[in-house]
Amino acid sequence: MSAILHAWTVACRRSLVDGDTGDTALEVLDAIDVPAAVATVAATLAIPHRLDVVSLWWRDDATAPAIDQARLAWHDPRGARLAEARLVVGFASGQRRLRTRHIFETIGVAGVGTHELIVRLGEAGGVVARIPVEVRAPGRDAMAPAERGATDPRARPG
Repeated sequence: MSAILHAWTVACRRSLVDGDTGDTALEVLDAIDVPAAVATVAATLAIPHRLDVVSLWWRDDATAPAIDQARLAWHDPRGARLAEARLVVGFASGQRRLRTRHIFETIGVAGVGTHELIVRLGEAGGVVARIPVEVRAPGRDAMAPAERGATDPRARPG
């Protein structure tokens, strides 16, 4: 059986597959904006935010079919797994490239910070990709007024 190799994985807001050509249009996701209230909650919250995970797999030897399992795991900034999905990476005989797509309809967030999508391939689960996604609350001040330094124009003398 030929080895299955990982070319790339992208976290997307949305991915659209053309029914005629099979081409995929990707709207890449670098960050997720959440309400300021989410940033102050200590618990993990499920938010209605779609996350499409699109991967391209390939192999050199396409003389025989090849199949393996991939796992997609969504982790919070502390490394705790918030969600996981399994998918089959299955090549037909003669097929050299294969694209997979998994859609998480909702995702968990544990406050603001860098969450991570980790892609593993095979029974041993070797990591083939780590995709950081910043969860941020744009309307939230990074520091409380008492923590701001004297050089901050918003800081008021006591």
